[in-house]
Amino acid sequence: MKKKWINIVDYFLVIGIVACLNVLFAQYFFRIDLTEDNRYSLAPVTKDILRNLDEKVYVEVFLAGDMNPGYERLKKTIKEKLQEFKVYSNKGLEFRFVDPNQIADKKIRENFYTQLVKKGLHYRYYLEEKGGQKDEKIIFPGALIYYHEREIPVMFMKGKKMISPEEELNEAVEDVEFGLISGLRRVTAKKVKNIAFVEGHGAFDEDEVADISSSLFENYNVQRIHLSDSTALKPFSVLIIAGPKTAYSEPEKLKLDQYIMKGGSVLFLINALNVYKDSLANGVTYGLPYKLNLEDLLFTYGLRLNPTLIQDKYSGVIKVQTAADGQEQMLSYPFYPVIYNFSKNPIVKNLDAILTHFIGTIDTVKAENVKKTPLLFTSTDTRIYSSPVQINLNDLRKNVALNKFNAGSLTVGYLLEGNFTSLYKNRPLPIPVKDYLSVSKPAKILLVSDADIIKNDYDAQLKKPVPLGFDVNMRYQFSNKDFLLNAIDYLAGEEIVNVRGKEIKMRPLDKEAVTEGRMEWRVINIIAPLVLLILFGILRYYYRKKKYSNF
Repeated sequence: MKKKWINIVDYFLVIGIVACLNVLFAQYFFRIDLTEDNRYSLAPVTKDILRNLDEKVYVEVFLAGDMNPGYERLKKTIKEKLQEFKVYSNKGLEFRFVDPNQIADKKIRENFYTQLVKKGLHYRYYLEEKGGQKDEKIIFPGALIYYHEREIPVMFMKGKKMISPEEELNEAVEDVEFGLISGLRRVTAKKVKNIAFVEGHGAFDEDEVADISSSLFENYNVQRIHLSDSTALKPFSVLIIAGPKTAYSEPEKLKLDQYIMKGGSVLFLINALNVYKDSLANGVTYGLPYKLNLEDLLFTYGLRLNPTLIQDKYSGVIKVQTAADGQEQMLSYPFYPVIYNFSKNPIVKNLDAILTHFIGTIDTVKAENVKKTPLLFTSTDTRIYSSPVQINLNDLRKNVALNKFNAGSLTVGYLLEGNFTSLYKNRPLPIPVKDYLSVSKPAKILLVSDADIIKNDYDAQLKKPVPLGFDVNMRYQFSNKDFLLNAIDYLAGEEIVNVRGKEIKMRPLDKEAVTEGRMEWRVINIIAPLVLLILFGILRYYYRKKKYSNF
């Protein structure tokens, strides 16, 4: 009787412990991620943004329905991330999946497609095979995030043309957290940090950088300043110097130098050579060095911008007249390198190709306490022209041997981080400076040897800027804007860009090995469970026989 009551008490004690643990775990969420690539762990900055949501956020995902395993994997990853987002947001986030293809009425369905495209979501064609029949379907691998009256599109797949479909899907899976949290940050943004375009010296005007400025306004307070007028650059987290054409004075350089010494960050987008593009319409033009008076400043910090131009076999196109009657044709133009090789830095993680125009080479020089990270690389099939450079469109009619493109992969974008030494450490100051510093606080500098990377074209008919990175001739959207937004986030100290550092390794099956061993694995899958079941029955029989015979 005593043993019976002990068993009853133990039973209810176990139930009580399980109930308490359920209540405890419902109040305090945690997850142990045992995967090698930490694919189920959220970045600290992601958790902070979710915890600070002050209003309800709604996410509508349009990747739904029956799809192939690759898209199913992406859909599953998005769903898992959103479920975890919901927990960390203290129920401040709601989501649902919608399949646009489920709309029965064709006219209504196509109108719905049009509305999604207008909102910034781009469709992809998907070939579905069932019962030997092939059916072409449209899918939208994207989402819309709603907050108050605002609406932000998020695309999980960017239509990359430089990688295989399998690699593109894997990169989309890697970028799910970044895409979602970037959208949340944009839709809930409160402008706190200031960044500035530095005007003057022929730098790009407002219309020429209108598209990137519009995107930056979503997260920053963007202003335009002039070094000669500005006495205090301290309020700005990042300065952008894009496309200068004339020389900077020593007082201006000193102001820029001291801004960096006090921990400021600068994005330099500079052409070393002035290519007279207007003359290119006549067939021949020249590339001559700019005299910007920034060479010694960059050299002191650890960089040298060379007076060169790069030709790359992997390039954009140019429209050229190929017949006397005015007929035009698109030809590959080696002076427009397409950059698709990147380092492992989060700034360039999972980017598609970047289009450049008349880009030059960059070298590094010794600079103590400065970390130098190459970001952008050309292909290996390149050649270098030193200034002065004659550029003749008639050269496109000639066949150039591949062995001429033997300069190898060249670096065209560098990130510097650390404690920089002032250019004026051992020089007389051109103007008096209060609180002069000869060594900087931790600062960042990013140099790209192409100013046009930030310049958008302008549509005169629509009277608005063409999206940055969109090439009208190729009808393709390059990743120029994504690169620049990531770069500015990094320079401004925004930790969100580090979310892109996550890498999920592809572990595809060896198709040949699978084909060769197909019969063996089928036999194993059929026979092995039966053998194990029989062995378990035999062992259980002898165990019971021994147990009860002893009793």
